[in-house]
Amino acid sequence: MLKKLSLLPILLCVAALMTAPWASADPVSAVPDGPAIAASAVADVTNQLGKPAKLNVSTLNESQGWAFVWAKITDPSGRPISYDNTPFADAAAEGGKSKSYAGLFHSDGGVWKLATSSVGPTDVAWTSWSSEYSAPASIFNLSGS
Repeated sequence: MLKKLSLLPILLCVAALMTAPWASADPVSAVPDGPAIAASAVADVTNQLGKPAKLNVSTLNESQGWAFVWAKITDPSGRPISYDNTPFADAAAEGGKSKSYAGLFHSDGGVWKLATSSVGPTDVAWTSWSSEYSAPASIFNLSGS
């Protein structure tokens, strides 16, 4: 009986760990305007690629009317995007494009508008965005990337 009781705290800890809401929370739904910001980001990447795309958002941070999006670009079926038949095809063929997207958005009268973005960055494209656009530096912290 004593052995069974000594296992109880361990089992309770394991159960708590299994049900903890780790970083699996959807970053889009965690921000009140998340769906509108994400929709603006999808419209931007689709426009730049010239073909349908989706974003698997891993970071969406908003503060003081500014929002930063970091995501993986996929095709409509969820597979990693192919840059074939896009303005980025040559750069991608030379290894100059990742499958990532970074976007900075600003709220203008409740509408989220693109300030700047980078499709397929191979470096930290947003290092100057805070000073360049007067956006809060805190929004550029990545999570779940």
